[in-house]
Amino acid sequence: MLGIEPDVQVVTENFLTVPGLVAGSDRVALLQRRLVDRIPVELGVRALPCPVDVAPLVEAIWWHPLYDDDPEHRYLRDLLTRVAGRV
Repeated sequence: MLGIEPDVQVVTENFLTVPGLVAGSDRVALLQRRLVDRIPVELGVRALPCPVDVAPLVEAIWWHPLYDDDPEHRYLRDLLTRVAGRV
């Protein structure tokens, strides 16, 4: 929509691996501020403001309806909800 065509070189399923994939390369990445603030200085990764507005990151969980009343599954969902509420 902004006329930007990314040149995707690496794909990962975990934001925590991104700093290591960017360090020592000419790659760029978008990361959450809380994660950027924890990148070790030794990696030599620079943090710059994002030049465009980015929509908020939305986290979600899905499960099969079979587990709606499962006590262990309900415990995990409640735990995730409480932890996410603190962040």
